[in-house]
Amino acid sequence: MILAKTHQGKSTNPQDWMPIHRLREKAVEIGRDRINPQLSDQIERIDVRADKGIVKFVFVEAYWGVQLDLTTGEMLQIERRWSDLIEHIHDGTLVDELLGIENGWFKLFYTSVMGMALLTFTITGFWLWYGPKQFRHINRERGMQ
Repeated sequence: MILAKTHQGKSTNPQDWMPIHRLREKAVEIGRDRINPQLSDQIERIDVRADKGIVKFVFVEAYWGVQLDLTTGEMLQIERRWSDLIEHIHDGTLVDELLGIENGWFKLFYTSVMGMALLTFTITGFWLWYGPKQFRHINRERGMQ
């Protein structure tokens, strides 16, 4: 449900494959025909799975991807990239996109604050667990209880 199935292409031999620029053109054409006629031609990522003989084109907008056979250019699947959406929520990229913040400043701030909070909670949590044990040990040595 989160990750789409990766299909199998016709050939894993690179000599049989179509050029990437032609495959990209096919992916954009399929995206505009099947997803949205105004879909941007901007590609965020091209994921070549040589061992499967397929290529995944991930579009910048709206978390869509198209899987094509590397040999024939045949569409194997159109996928909604829910894992990318979850990742963008998790790391703060979504807020940057929604607010139009350039260079990912919110993401940088957010991940820095969350990292420092995690470190602080780890240190103080360890002290809350270890401190009382240490005090009990010291008091037993002094003969107090």
